[in-house]
Amino acid sequence: MNISAILPVYNEEGAIEDTLRRLQRVLEESAGSYEILVVDDGSTDATGTILDSISLPGCRVIHNPVNMGYGYSIKKGFRAALHPWILLIDGDGSYPAEAIPGILAKLPHADMVVGARPGGGAGPSLGRRAGKGLIRSLARVLVRHPIPDLNSGLRVIRKELMERYFRMLPDGFSLTSTITLALLMNAYRVEYVPIPYHPRVGVSKIRPIRDTLLFLQLIVRTVVHFDPLKFFLPLCLAEGAFAVSLTLYDIFRLDDITEKTVILWMTFLLTGAIGVLADLIDRRG
Repeated sequence: MNISAILPVYNEEGAIEDTLRRLQRVLEESAGSYEILVVDDGSTDATGTILDSISLPGCRVIHNPVNMGYGYSIKKGFRAALHPWILLIDGDGSYPAEAIPGILAKLPHADMVVGARPGGGAGPSLGRRAGKGLIRSLARVLVRHPIPDLNSGLRVIRKELMERYFRMLPDGFSLTSTITLALLMNAYRVEYVPIPYHPRVGVSKIRPIRDTLLFLQLIVRTVVHFDPLKFFLPLCLAEGAFAVSLTLYDIFRLDDITEKTVILWMTFLLTGAIGVLADLIDRRG
């Protein structure tokens, strides 16, 4: 199995050297040909200096002059990758490199194998668990497929598939979620392997409220892109049911048809028309 491992890092001076050495040792034992591509995303601590001083077989370091984003760094590493399988792993010490052989064992029968964290990586925070649960539930309903971990940072994917959806991959943290949804909605084989998950070394770059809203936006946008009716049909049916209820209320209680009922019927018709039009465009594409 020939692997290109990509590590996007930003201010990970406390964990990056140990993470790299463990990763190199595991790949040496479990992979065929391999390379390690570390993309330093404009770190402002000692991360860049540490990376330049490390000498590991098959390891290359790419420096972004300024911080460009998690997804941007992965895409930059992808452009430089040489092998047909892409391994993604974070450089903060939270994902155990020792779990990689179990993931590689699922290849080549799967198109992507994801290391599934306990609770989908929600952690002990009640707010974060609620946000993660909401995101996974919405994704599961729209995709109609169980998703144990939507945005795990440890996964292996066919390079050709990542290349196929490259143009729609964002520059931020939602890259892993986007590729997960894209593959599931297009009937590719995605498997999950339970893995342990350790507290990260250093400070998290996740912004819970903003990133949760961005993830919700991403899910809706991805579903509309690949299968518009999965989004527009339930919305249209809900509007139709509400419009019928308001119409009956107006007739039997008010003896009149109010403006809000007319507006709701117009909204129902417009939503249905937009959904059908979007589906036709998607099928022609």
